[in-house]
Amino acid sequence: MNATNEIAVRRAETEDAEILTGICKKAFDSDSEVGAPGPGGPPGYDSVEWNKGIIGNPYLQYYKILRSGNIIGGFIAGDRGPGYQVCERIWVNPDHMRKGVGEKAFEIVWLGYPSAELWALGTPEWNVRTNPFYRKLGFVQIGKTHDLPQWSGNYYEKKLSDKFPRAMSMIGDLHNGQNQVVVEGHIESMSGPRTVSSRKTG
Repeated sequence: MNATNEIAVRRAETEDAEILTGICKKAFDSDSEVGAPGPGGPPGYDSVEWNKGIIGNPYLQYYKILRSGNIIGGFIAGDRGPGYQVCERIWVNPDHMRKGVGEKAFEIVWLGYPSAELWALGTPEWNVRTNPFYRKLGFVQIGKTHDLPQWSGNYYEKKLSDKFPRAMSMIGDLHNGQNQVVVEGHIESMSGPRTVSSRKTG
């Protein structure tokens, strides 16, 4: 992907994992200054092995954000279906925050997905830094998430085309003729097959 005002976005390589992990930990730990109850972050944020695994994951695209050739952040994108992309995670070294880096990174990434009609992402509801930032980029809050037991999140989408439905809709709001619908759910529990009885014989 191309550089914009000396900010560049490139696909991360396995040898970048240690640097990216260190910056990721520093960035998410700094959330304690903007609403987090303390240092910490999403699963794997401080694990080099986790980041190596995501870099090699064929279903995700892991990018490094560079300024003047130096890694200063990361961006993980995911595919949820035709025209539907998700920003799974983005972070910037706190030393480079509030300098337009995140905004430029999004702009560069978007250019790399010309067929994307909708982008979605989530962020903790308590984060007074990221929520205004995503709204500034044109994301609109459409719901809440409860992916982690420690906190609830705000779920955002940015529609680049009117053809794409909302990223999160109630089943009852779906209608005949609606296209490009991706249905997701949460597995509450799993069990093996068991014998059941019924009055019906066939």
